[in-house]
Amino acid sequence: MSAPHPNLALASVTRLSNYRATPVSVARATYTVAEVCGVLGLSRATVYALLRAGELPARRVGSRWIIARHRFDTWLNEAPEPASLRSTGTEVRW
Repeated sequence: MSAPHPNLALASVTRLSNYRATPVSVARATYTVAEVCGVLGLSRATVYALLRAGELPARRVGSRWIIARHRFDTWLNEAPEPASLRSTGTEVRW
């Protein structure tokens, strides 16, 4: 059995080194509790209370809350307008 040609391995490494990784921006599929606090303008305590009560669409994984971005966005967009705003005719702009 013959040994592989020494330049063959070097040629493979050289070809691979010619390829450069292109940074890819990948949107995360989940929100953190801190991000939900920022989006809703609520305190951490309030968001945790909403999570425990099942008011926000989320799952508990170990000690962390996982808030799926698409489910949260759907929940937020479909949330009913508060009655106090409906009765005055005040327009809410998001």
